[in-house]
Amino acid sequence: MVVFQGRQFACDFGLQSMIVESDSKPVISILLSNEFDLSEIGALTRDIKVLATYFVGCRFCFSRRSCNALAHALASKGLQLDSDHFWVEEAPSFVDRHVARDRSFQEPP
Repeated sequence: MVVFQGRQFACDFGLQSMIVESDSKPVISILLSNEFDLSEIGALTRDIKVLATYFVGCRFCFSRRSCNALAHALASKGLQLDSDHFWVEEAPSFVDRHVARDRSFQEPP
């Protein structure tokens, strides 16, 4: 569902490329594969692949869960809200803390 909303958001703002990250290696493997997916999530992965064709560039990347604290924090916050929220320029302060933490796992010291 998030990928679909992200695609709509990107299109509304005229963005031409998108990076989809997941902490699920099997899902990323399916999205990167050219084979027809017959798994339980096959319909969803096929829809995501179709959505990717709307962009000039779309990458699917695996990201360890330890590097994805911000995504978890945003999802948790989103569950507490009654409607969709988008930040285009200034993000809430809790976002900066999580970005710094996520970067510490990705960048060499």
